[in-house]
Parts: sequence; structure tokens; C-alpha cells
Amino acid sequence: MAKSQKVVVVSANGFGNINDIAEASSEAYKKAVAAVKNAPASGIVRGSNPSRLVFEGIEVRAVRSLSHVEYSTLRAMTKNGFAPKDINGKKLILHHLDQDPVGPIVEMPGFRHNIGNRIQHPLGNAPGAGLTAEQRAAFNAWRESYWKARALEELAARRITP
Repeated sequence: MAKSQKVVVVSANGFGNINDIAEASSEAYKKAVAAVKNAPASGIVRGSNPSRLVFEGIEVRAVRSLSHVEYSTLRAMTKNGFAPKDINGKKLILHHLDQDPVGPIVEMPGFRHNIGNRIQHPLGNAPGAGLTAEQRAAFNAWRESYWKARALEELAARRITP
């Protein structure tokens, strides 16, 4: 992404750059509004990069394919909102990049996540570092909705009704 470009966040709930919505160009706004109108029922909005998406206003990076996940697991995910395993059988987790509560979020295999890693956790690993208890609770609810939506998206790609 060029340094002059703005990251436009689009979701079923609206449009905006989390940091400075006022700087978005009118062309970006028109594209964002069109994307919202055409957003799938899952609430996931994808751009041209298949490894990135926006869900409920939060950018998610390193998005993995779920094409390997069994139908029964996807159905259970739509009901319970749990994370699937990657193609290598490792559970996926969602990590706040730079411990920033507004994202972006990164999908990553759980074994790659290390609370002692200062690059992953520049604010430390004490309770409340990065996310407050309130932000953590909101993220936990968002995470459940995210995995439900990802499962619905994969089922739709397979043309299967959950």
C-alpha cells in the first residue's frame, strides 16, 4: 500500500477510517457506501487482497482459507463461534497487531502466538496491557461473531445452506 493511501474501513455497520474519517476522499466514500450496500449477510467485506477483510469495522489480516474445514465443523462454528484449525491442524487465534484495541487483527496459528514476545506484545503482558477489561470483553464477543461469520462465508462459497 502506498504511503499516501488511506485505509478505508467498511462494514455492515458503516464506513470510516478508524483514526480520521474526515480525510477520506469522496471517491473512497462512494466505493465504501457501494461495498456496504453489496455486503454479504455475513457482515464480511473483502477487497482485492484475499488475505485481508473487514468485519464489523475491524480489519483482519493473514486471513486463512477455510476450504479444508469439514462441513460438520463449519456448521458447529456457525452456532458456537469457535476458531477452526488451519490446514496443518493447528488452531487459529486472533491477535491484536501491536496490542491495538481497534486493530488490525491477525489470524495466526496458536503455536506462533507468544505472550512473552516483545514484538507481538510491545506493551507487555500484564493484565490490562493493550486492552482494558471492557475492551477485552467486547473483543471476545466480536471474536465469536467473527468465526460464525467466517463459517457462514465458507458455507456460502460452497453453496451450502447452514
